[in-house]
Amino acid sequence: MEQAVSSEDSDESEGEEEFEHEATNAKADEGDDSIPFTFGQCPSTNKQLLKLFRGRSSRQRGVIVDRLLKSFALPLNPSVNRPILAGLLSTLLGRFDRIADSSTPYWAEIGELLPCVYELSVIFPETSIEWAKSKLEAIQERLVELGTEFTSVGEGGLIRLRILARLFPLSDLRHPISTPAVLLLANVISFASIRTQRDLCLSCFAIDLFAGALSAGGRISGELLRFCSSIAASAGVSLGESSSLRFQEYLLPSHRDGLLQSRAPWELPREGMSISIPNITSARAQDSDWRMAAFAKALGSAVTCSRASANSGNNAISAAFGPFISVLELLVSERPSADKQNRIFESASECLNELREVVENAEKGRSPLALYEKPVTAPKALNPRFGPKSGRSKAEYKEKVKSLKRQLRKEERGAARELRKDASFVARERLANEDVEDAKRAKKAREVMAFLEKQESTWKQQEKKKRKETGKW
Repeated sequence: MEQAVSSEDSDESEGEEEFEHEATNAKADEGDDSIPFTFGQCPSTNKQLLKLFRGRSSRQRGVIVDRLLKSFALPLNPSVNRPILAGLLSTLLGRFDRIADSSTPYWAEIGELLPCVYELSVIFPETSIEWAKSKLEAIQERLVELGTEFTSVGEGGLIRLRILARLFPLSDLRHPISTPAVLLLANVISFASIRTQRDLCLSCFAIDLFAGALSAGGRISGELLRFCSSIAASAGVSLGESSSLRFQEYLLPSHRDGLLQSRAPWELPREGMSISIPNITSARAQDSDWRMAAFAKALGSAVTCSRASANSGNNAISAAFGPFISVLELLVSERPSADKQNRIFESASECLNELREVVENAEKGRSPLALYEKPVTAPKALNPRFGPKSGRSKAEYKEKVKSLKRQLRKEERGAARELRKDASFVARERLANEDVEDAKRAKKAREVMAFLEKQESTWKQQEKKKRKETGKW
């Protein structure tokens, strides 16, 4: 049994550096696993959890939490284990907060712990919902407070939004957590000012999250396509002064100070700390790296949304992606004269061809508009109309009787018509059966007569042969 640390170890440091564990992972692959299968106590604070995690790789930390869930499973002792598991969930969510706020987020550890946190969230949904609501409210309050000075939600905010996307279903349009998160991402993309390379990289990560959330439900967002169009237009402005005016109408409004409304969009200062988000280039990298990374991320997000929208049968895909396709057509029409321009040209051409194919297939599979038209019908009066005698007049009664008689005669004629059809069908079937029987009898008679004729012929031949032999005629 491995005993978890008690609350007396309050002097333990809460921070811990991420170590490289190649040797430990190699031993684990060979079957040398030093992690116990059962635990006597369950950590209820971050210090206790850190003592279990100390010296472990990210994969081993996930194994520890998974075995904690099995050691204190609800079926074993529901009354005792329920508060223990609730405390473990709160501790893990707190661990996520500390990871998000750290200077070097442990992405591998988040990926290993998320399945266990999801299992606990199914048991204690209120805890996860309250945690998610508090994070969304904090980001929204910061966005409202800063106003035009708001640049991004930061790495920590994006990490929390990524965790929310893994814990809650994004395909549900009216989910109390997923829907506010998607709307918050739309606000971030719409109002965040891009002034440094760090802001651009974080905004690209935000549109990646936003595109994944939209594609899960097969939806399209004007904010996302507007941002992607502005990134592509900014790349077009950077090609030279001769083509800059052609892309001006696709840039973001002037209240978005910085990259996307300037005439030299790729000249951004290197302010802010380095970016440590996977698949996002660091702000300390070469200029061409982060520029092309932003451009590629915008194109990839647009293509992701187009595929999901086409698969879900969204009829607005052609109109929604029209401006973005126009920007790509302008980019493709420019002749590349340098290596950077050539890479932009190739990426834009590939994305444009795929978008055209997606839109064309969506238009081919679209049902005719006539099928959506409703037939013109007279409006139905729902308010009752009362006559002078409350609907009991003699004329109305006679008219109703006549209507019933007409309906009765109509049904009688229909019944007689059906009877005649049935009688005719029965007669035809009887005649057909008789013809078949007559044919069978005639065939049998012909076979019998042929047999008799053959027997008679054979007898006569034998008789004639006998007379020749005996000489008696």
